Amino acid sequence: DLNGHTAGSAAWRGRVAVINVWATWCQPCVEELPRVEREIWQRFQPEVAVVAVAFGEDASTVREYNRSANLTFPLVADPGGKIARRFGGDDGIPRTYVIDRSGVVVYQAIGYDEEDFKNLVSAVEKAIAMR
Repeated sequence: DLNGHTAGSAAWRGRVAVINVWATWCQPCVEELPRVEREIWQRFQPEVAVVAVAFGEDASTVREYNRSANLTFPLVADPGGKIARRFGGDDGIPRTYVIDRSGVVVYQAIGYDEEDFKNLVSAVEKAIAMR
């Protein structure tokens, strides 16, 4: 993460996870992340873990972005794109995944618009309801 700590799936074990792959230069990404903060992270924690993976970005660039964005969920710099590729390649951002408590990807989307975001929130709600 931005503090030099290793991030991994153990951090969200037993919770629903939302993984968002984004970049500071991607306008839809920077529009989506504040909504993720308000409408998912603030609303559903502690049942939901959110991690935003900054594709192709170094930690200093992500830190600088977050000075104005004030996101409180974990941001992870991914300068080489290694993490993003593990989640399905680099075929477009933003990319968002919902992972259920058992570690299964139950939702994924590429892009950001109003309908995509409604579907994301719905997928999170459904994943939380699954026990």
